[in-house]
Amino acid sequence: IVMLALWFLFELAIAFLAKGATTGGRAAFTEPYDLTSLAANIFLVQSLGLNEETWNWVAWSISTEVWTYLVFGVLLLVASRRLERAIAAVMLAAATLLLMHAVNPGAIGQAMPMTRCLYGFMVGALLHWLYANMLKGRGPATFDQSAAFSLAEVATLSLALTFILADKGPVQHLAAIPVFALLVLVVAFDRVVVSRVLAWRPFAVIGMLSYSIYMIQPFIKLHLLKPLALFAQKLTGTAMFSPGLGETVVWGTTPLIGNLLALVMLAAVITCAMLSYAWLEKPARDWMRRYVRGSRSAVSHGIGDTPSVVHKAAPQLIASKPVAIA
Repeated sequence: IVMLALWFLFELAIAFLAKGATTGGRAAFTEPYDLTSLAANIFLVQSLGLNEETWNWVAWSISTEVWTYLVFGVLLLVASRRLERAIAAVMLAAATLLLMHAVNPGAIGQAMPMTRCLYGFMVGALLHWLYANMLKGRGPATFDQSAAFSLAEVATLSLALTFILADKGPVQHLAAIPVFALLVLVVAFDRVVVSRVLAWRPFAVIGMLSYSIYMIQPFIKLHLLKPLALFAQKLTGTAMFSPGLGETVVWGTTPLIGNLLALVMLAAVITCAMLSYAWLEKPARDWMRRYVRGSRSAVSHGIGDTPSVVHKAAPQLIASKPVAIA
């Protein structure tokens, strides 16, 4: 909502201060920033076949996630005694649909984003169940086992990095989840080289800020740094952009300028993410946790004869922080 408000204010500024046009000639409140798409973003339904990448377009994933959480809540209510089986069934159904999409792109149409999220979340939930019930506490006990585990970490990390650098396509949507699930599972033991490096404080801080970084970076790039770059370009006569492929615009006319602009972007995003985390994300999360604890307390003190299935499951779900790979 906060990011949408900022995008909305920027469109107002275009309408009143820029005489209804952007630097690209687009009038204010036209696609992809029209009012119909704004309503879809407010209610987080843009990825359910409605105006997917509009306004703060990275929120398409938030749109799929909130409905995936509701699906998980329904599974808790209707299949609590066989929860793992229900999760596996949803996972396999989603994987089948993604396989159809890989074989025939567009086969599942606008259902692909939601299907992809359901698949990733359910894999993450099963991964957590596997770790918590079968693997937790079991780690390398001898040097040889530690060395083998280190090699496993390096191998899975290398696989993930190779996967990131590979060409993207429909098959990647299907294969991404197992690749990163394997990496998460291996480093979850926190015993050897890679996991200890990844626990280094700078990495931990970036991980803590990752949600804010994700949500704010398009606005900073397009509505803060791009206008400043255009102003500097006009002021100094030094080109800040060069044409790319199709409609793509490349920041910088040389690798040196491009790298310098990338460092400026990185510093600006991390700084703003720190403010976003401190002022928005953490206070909202802490408030929600207090609210949930208060609701659990009310149930346990006699509102209703017996605690609900969700009430029974809530402490474990909150305490265990299940891994969700989406």
